Amino acid sequence: MKRALLCLLPLVILFSSCDPKPEDDLPELTGRVVDLADIIPPATESRLNSLLQRHEEATTDQVVVLTVESLEGLEIEDYSIRVVEKWKIGQKGKDNGVLLLVARDDRKVRIEVGYGLEGDLTDLHSKRIIDDRIIPEFKKGNFGEGILYGVSGIMHRLGSPVASETSDELSGTGSFSGTVIGEQIAEAETNTSSEISGMTSDSSTDATPSSPVAEQSEGRDLGDWIGIGIGVLVSIAMCAFAFWMVQYFIRAMFFADGATGWIFLVAIGWIPGFVTASILIGAFDWDIGSWQFWTMFGLLFGGTVAIRLLFQLTDWGKNLSEKWEPDMSSSGSYSGSSYSSSSYSSSSFSSGSSFSGGGGSFGGGGASGSW
Repeated sequence: MKRALLCLLPLVILFSSCDPKPEDDLPELTGRVVDLADIIPPATESRLNSLLQRHEEATTDQVVVLTVESLEGLEIEDYSIRVVEKWKIGQKGKDNGVLLLVARDDRKVRIEVGYGLEGDLTDLHSKRIIDDRIIPEFKKGNFGEGILYGVSGIMHRLGSPVASETSDELSGTGSFSGTVIGEQIAEAETNTSSEISGMTSDSSTDATPSSPVAEQSEGRDLGDWIGIGIGVLVSIAMCAFAFWMVQYFIRAMFFADGATGWIFLVAIGWIPGFVTASILIGAFDWDIGSWQFWTMFGLLFGGTVAIRLLFQLTDWGKNLSEKWEPDMSSSGSYSGSSYSSSSYSSSSFSSGSSFSGGGGSFGGGGASGSW
């Protein structure tokens, strides 16, 4: 018996030493941002704390950021699940917690998603946030902004009203200025009309071919070419903008998630059916408003609805929707200069706060990446 116990002793020691990071050595949950790697600037950390606090108050979802120097030999997936099991982020029963983990020296990042949010923040969504928003900034050494972009992307996927409130701050103004374009068009038209009027007046006064003014009116001067150039540039810009708007609305109509996509479908989905039905009744000499017209319109609009359902309910359609869904928060064009420290209030959490998780559970949902 004693020999058997002695033989088992090495195995017990071996298995007990296989856990390089016991729970007692894991970080403590001291706030919504736990920056142990010291890579987040103080101003950015304050913004993050305020943003995450407002998000939790609006949705009850609990999103926490953790940065560490090293994973100490663990895979980031193992380290992340150990942390959330200890911290229990999210509410019990709702399991609505999310952890954004960054390992500085290992150059790895992970988004860990609670059971209750896996339908909204899927593995694919998490991977896109990491690859498209976080890692590009990390590669430039902008850890704070990369984390801020990632948090904004997470909140957008969770349908947070806070994400929509801060979308302009995160993406910059970048608005299309129709007033300036209108002024340019008006100025070009005024210059052109005045030149034409002057030419007409001069030609009526001096009708002889030898008139100096008549000789000057032949060909185009520099002002004419400038006006033509401005008109061409304005036309190209307007066509490009119109093309962008059309493709954006079509993507939103067919690929946007939930109520947003249906709103776009109801708002603009009837237009192709109406136009096509009008063309067809003209070709067949039907009356607009006749039963033939409404039947054709109903079939075409019904087909549009069926196409959206196909994209939303089939597996291949969902994969295509993930790829082509428009970013409704416009956060794909972030600019670091668009942040202002006045946009966020100071965090009420510090390393000595009593912030804690609410008993949420995790099952390994999420995604990882490296830079």
